[in-house]
Amino acid sequence: DKIYWSKFISKKKIYHFGVPFFESDWQKYKKNYEKFDIKKNGKKLILFAYSSYFGHVNRDEFRILEEQLHGIMKILSRIKNVKVFFKIHPHKNDEYFLKIINNYKKNLRILTKKNLNLCARKCDCLISNFQSAASLYGALLKKPSIEMWKGISSIYKTNISNNSKLSLVENTKNLIDFARKLL
Repeated sequence: DKIYWSKFISKKKIYHFGVPFFESDWQKYKKNYEKFDIKKNGKKLILFAYSSYFGHVNRDEFRILEEQLHGIMKILSRIKNVKVFFKIHPHKNDEYFLKIINNYKKNLRILTKKNLNLCARKCDCLISNFQSAASLYGALLKKPSIEMWKGISSIYKTNISNNSKLSLVENTKNLIDFARKLL
């Protein structure tokens, strides 16, 4: 988020440091404190930690992002006994993604405003954008995690995933294979 925050603060004044949120004492505290409002009802829960970049890209990249999200949603709709709940990035949250996911069944488009830590604890599988810090929650909590493929270059400056321990999905064709193995 250094790029985002540099709109308001000089990059020279932005420092990176550890994340106390991942400390075991904090995790124990949060586990006992928060309530989760999505019922499993015998279904597997997939957390889709999604950054909606639709308002940040040009027309060609917009179409690529649109195809990427449609492709993922079509594959998720073929998996039986799942609920997909979306945790949208607080700043990268262009509402166009709603037009796409509203074309799918209700069990595939549950939105939550709960914090990412709680959502990751409750899910059975986590899907996140390329180079997303959200996937760290999956690793921390030992949840199977899938990182989406890059798709566009203007947002992601490198081809290297920050999350080398995750299953990197290269396209919609191998997403279904990963999802079957994980669920």
